[in-house]
Amino acid sequence: MHLSSSFSRHQDPADSAQRRQNLRLWVKACFRHTPVSQPACCNPAQGLKALTALGASRWKRPPSPVRYGVISALGALVLAGCGTPILRANFDTNSLGTHPGPELPGEPVGDSFYLSAPTSGSAVVVAAPEGLSGRSLRYRHSAPMAYSRFLGFGGKEVSASSQQYWAVWNAIPQLTPNVPLDVWIGDGHFGTMGKIRFLNSQVLVATDVNGTSFAPIGPFTNGRVHTVVMKVDKPSATYRISVLGGEPAVNTGTRAVLTPATLTSTRPYVYLWFGSDGVSASTYTVDNVLITEACPTDRGVGACD
Repeated sequence: MHLSSSFSRHQDPADSAQRRQNLRLWVKACFRHTPVSQPACCNPAQGLKALTALGASRWKRPPSPVRYGVISALGALVLAGCGTPILRANFDTNSLGTHPGPELPGEPVGDSFYLSAPTSGSAVVVAAPEGLSGRSLRYRHSAPMAYSRFLGFGGKEVSASSQQYWAVWNAIPQLTPNVPLDVWIGDGHFGTMGKIRFLNSQVLVATDVNGTSFAPIGPFTNGRVHTVVMKVDKPSATYRISVLGGEPAVNTGTRAVLTPATLTSTRPYVYLWFGSDGVSASTYTVDNVLITEACPTDRGVGACD
């Protein structure tokens, strides 16, 4: 199953909003109510039943052809939640107006949150805006100096024999013109495995290790919820990043890891960084951040790709 094609089928405009809503409900139900190792999160057919059992009253089934298009997309997405969880953050237990502490609450033990300038006010927990639920983390372009704008989510320590890293989250971008937001998966020292940039309604992929050269791969929409899915395959030294929720879905394709040395890391991180000096009204509101270690093929979903 290829993420790049999962949202390109059955492009009925009347159902696009419902497909996005169903996608968000699936992520939330799987994230909050079901252990990530359970088949309900890994098998699309069982997942539909699980949502009904959980009383997700807002779940609505579109017409049959569209429903199966949704299942295809969700099947690809939830692969990220089917391996060993090494980070989970949904901010619902954090106080409004604060930022998470260095140690994230709950399971798994050992995952972490990083903010390079904790007093800058650049990350605060807020009541979730429309499209998300519970509480979310709002990352703001409020720290003027480059070194004070790093935000990171770090997975717990894993074995060096780990084969893959997956990361997934929901977010609402609200970016002002000419203010880039860089998002990457890497090691605990800001090294880069794979990176994308949101800038001027375009998603771009980094094409060099220094992050100075980018190529456009598709659009994003300010104010619209999207889901980012990152996969790093260590044996092949490749990565793939997808942005789901728009029409069509955006995908980097399979690319060589930018810094191969980062593959020795046993603590993968996801980073956010506003790449413009000064401050602006730009925000990126995130929720349901999940990093996992592997994607098993024994739960009715077929190959991980």
